[in-house]
Formats: sequence, C-alpha cells, structure tokens
Amino acid sequence: MPTYHSKVVTSGDGVTTTFNVPFPYLDESHVKAYVDGVEDTDFTFPTSSQITFSTPPASGSLNLLIQRETPKTTRVVDWESGAQIEEVNLDNADLQMLYIVQEAFDAAADTVNIPAGEINYVASSKRITDIADGVDEQDAATVGQINALTGSAVAAAETAQVNAETAESGAEVAQGLAEDEADSAALSAAAALSSEELAEKWAEEAEDVEVEAGRYSAKHWAAKAEASSSTTADLVSYDNSAADLSATDVKGGLDELAERTGAATETKAGLVTLNQIPVAKGSILHGLTISNNATDSDHDLDIENGAAVTLDGTVITLDTAITKRLDATFAEGDGNGGFADGESLPTNGTVHVWLISKADGTTDVFANAQNPAEATITLPTLPTGFVNKKRIGSRVTSASADIIPVFQDGNRFRLVEPIEDFSGTVDTTGIDVSLSVPSGKTLSAILFARAGIATAASAIYMSNPDIVPSNWGDHMVAYADIRSSIYGQFLTNNTGQVTVRTNESQAVELATWGWIDNLKGV
Repeated sequence: MPTYHSKVVTSGDGVTTTFNVPFPYLDESHVKAYVDGVEDTDFTFPTSSQITFSTPPASGSLNLLIQRETPKTTRVVDWESGAQIEEVNLDNADLQMLYIVQEAFDAAADTVNIPAGEINYVASSKRITDIADGVDEQDAATVGQINALTGSAVAAAETAQVNAETAESGAEVAQGLAEDEADSAALSAAAALSSEELAEKWAEEAEDVEVEAGRYSAKHWAAKAEASSSTTADLVSYDNSAADLSATDVKGGLDELAERTGAATETKAGLVTLNQIPVAKGSILHGLTISNNATDSDHDLDIENGAAVTLDGTVITLDTAITKRLDATFAEGDGNGGFADGESLPTNGTVHVWLISKADGTTDVFANAQNPAEATITLPTLPTGFVNKKRIGSRVTSASADIIPVFQDGNRFRLVEPIEDFSGTVDTTGIDVSLSVPSGKTLSAILFARAGIATAASAIYMSNPDIVPSNWGDHMVAYADIRSSIYGQFLTNNTGQVTVRTNESQAVELATWGWIDNLKGV
C-alpha cells in the first residue's frame, strides 16, 4: 500500500469508535470519513489528531477511509488592499496549496500507475472495476470472460464424457444383440434340420390322422375342402341388385370371389352384375379395416368402408368410412359416440367392434366390452332400431383404459409396439401366461419368447393351455450352452392365454407382437 500524505486506510471492528487522524488540516470540515465507501459525517474531534464516531464502523478489512479534502476552488485566505500581512495567513495560504498538491499525489498513488523504480503499471492491490470485455489478443480479460471460457471448456469436457459413455453403452448393446442373433441363428439352423420329418408330416399325413393333438396336415384339410365343395348349409347366395348391397363398395370383393369360383362377371355403367355367388355366412367381404384415430388415438377408431355377411345371411354395407368415439355412449353417425349404453372402455380388457344395420338399411359401427367371466364372445345389446350385427374386429385396452394401437392387415393385427407380457422363471411344470390379445375366442397370437441358462441346454415350448399334448417334451430340442428363442404364431385359449414350458428351470421373457383373428362367426 502506498505511503499517503492526506489519508489513512484502516479496518473497522464494529466496536472501536475513536481513530487517529495522522495528517494536518486547515479546518475540521476538511476531514472526511468513509465506511465501506459511504460517507459517515457523524463524528467529533476529541483532539486535533483524533475523531470519534457515534456508531462504531462496521467490521471489515480496510473498510474505513479517513482523508483530508482541502477546498480546491475556494481560497482559505482572501487578501485585500491595505490588509495587514500576518504569518498565520501566509502559512494558511501556502498550506492550502501544499495540501492540495499532497492530495493530488495521494490520488495518483491510488490509480494504475508506474511508481518510481518500476517499469510496469501497478494497481496497489486494488480491483479494477467497470471495464469492458477484452477484444484483441493483447487486451485485458474480465473475470466474466474467464468464467465463461472456463464454463464452456468444462461443459465441452462433460459433453465429451457423456458422448463417450453413450458410445460405450451402445457398443455393449450392439455386442449383446449380435450375440443374441448368433445364438438364434445357431438354434434356428439346428431346429430346421430336426424338424424336416415333422414338416413332411404336416404336408402329407393322411386324412383324419393327427399330426399333433387336434391338429391335422395340409393333405387332410385339402380332402375336407374337396368333400365340402358341394355343401351350401353355411353359404348365403346374394345378388348385387339387392337393395341392401352397395355394388360399388363391394366390387373388389365380388370380383375376387368371382375369380375364385369361376362365376361370370359383367360390368355395365359402373356396376357389377354377379349372379348368385356363394359367400360364407358370418364373413367379411372386403374392407372394414379398423385403425386408431389420429386426433384421439386412445379412444377413437376409424373404420373404412366395406361389406360383411351376418350369420343369418344378411349383407351389411358401410358406404363411407366412419369415425366412432368409444369414450362416449353410442349415437348414430360419423364422429359420434360408439360404445354400448351403460358400458365404458375397460382396463386391461377386450373391446369388440361390430358393423350393425337397421331393417331400412341404415348402417353404423358399435362397440361393447368383453365380460371376463364369459368364455365366448360377449354379444351386445344393439341400440334401438338396429337388428343386424357382424363382428369386424376386436381390440385390447391398457391399464389406463386406452385402446392399444395396432396395424391391421386383413385378419392380421400387429401391435405398433410389442408388449412384454411375462418375465420370470419357468420349468417343466409350465405356467399360463395372459397375453395382450383379445379374449372371448381362440386366436393365433404372434409371440417372441426367449429362454436361457448360462451353462446348460435350453429349450422352450408354448401351446394352447386347453390342448397340451402329453408328449410335449418330444417336440423340444435342447442345445448346450445357448439360449433358446421362438418367434411365431401360437394358439391361445378363449381367455387369451398360452402355456409356456421349458426343459428345466430357467428365466423366460415373452413379448406379444400381435394376433391373427379369422373374424368368422358372429
């Protein structure tokens, strides 16, 4: 700290009130005191070399400044003509100039300067404040600039670390997937070799001879189809001139039927003439694909136009696509409610979607919930005035009673996102797993299952809980030291379950990817 001529810098402690004034002055009013940069005028002079504050200056480091401030614009001695010259006046006039010069030197000492004997600027241990950020390479940088640069460097380092960890994690996942694919490939190759004989049975086994319990070969079904070609008890004949059939909408389906049955077709003025084509009762002619509505995919369904035949032979046509809100009670028309009166979307349940019509041909779409206590499809009570119905699809709901989205392709319903329905330990006893598929009828569930133990052979078997063959173990092939995985279609029971068994106790994961529903019957 510089040596001052007109000031003293000291520290307050919150207790001391009297401080020395080590410099001379012409008048007490020229002595000023500042505590933490704020002037304090509440002090007295017990002696000419001391001041006493009414309130002790606050505690702080070098926070008390006592300095002389001699007037610089007003003379303390004003000479007049004929006045007597006295020593005290001469001294005061000279001292005023001396004190001003001293104060100027002290002020200069407190600035950034080059003291005697130095070659660099010195700030006398004081902060330089209120300066602009540096621009050029040789400019001084502020603390703010330094912090910003340091923060950016730290943030960049942290980002780099996160990216490195993410890359490492991704590499580990990729390695795991590659190992899974290798295991699955090895299993598939071995299973293909071992199933050659079984495949031949599925193709060539004689009529009425089971390949598995309740399941028969292609040759069996071909013979049955040929034998039933002349049977018409389950068929309904219709003509496209019927009042309740829109020939325009069903043209594609009728053309396909005509091609398959060899019936003659003739197009006149945009209409199809098709005489007495046999169509199975309780079937869908074409269209009527169901999809989740884009605006409210959790509760609304879009149904495209199409046609279907009821079990009693009534043809129902939907001339234009329609949207129904299943979170509201049924009301006729596009965009209105579509759920059965007194019911609501269930949680973790099944919803059946119906094409319905009145005697006058008015058509709409309607839905009801499956009763979990019923083993077959829960038939709805139709809205007033509607007399005909045909189920055109079934959907499942989540724990939040939202309609789980699927892609429909004909009778194949593929979940937009597969659902893991089981993860746990399974053994030869087996376990019944409830799947994310509709209940009320048997379906072909599209499943992926994986089982495996680290040091032993692994195998897995899935089937309808109601028809598990006694020799199920004969259909399992275990391969040492690899995990077993299955992807395919597996028949469920009426409550949407399959039975899962493994060759010995091991962890199993099972995911539902969708289901196949032939949409026959009600």
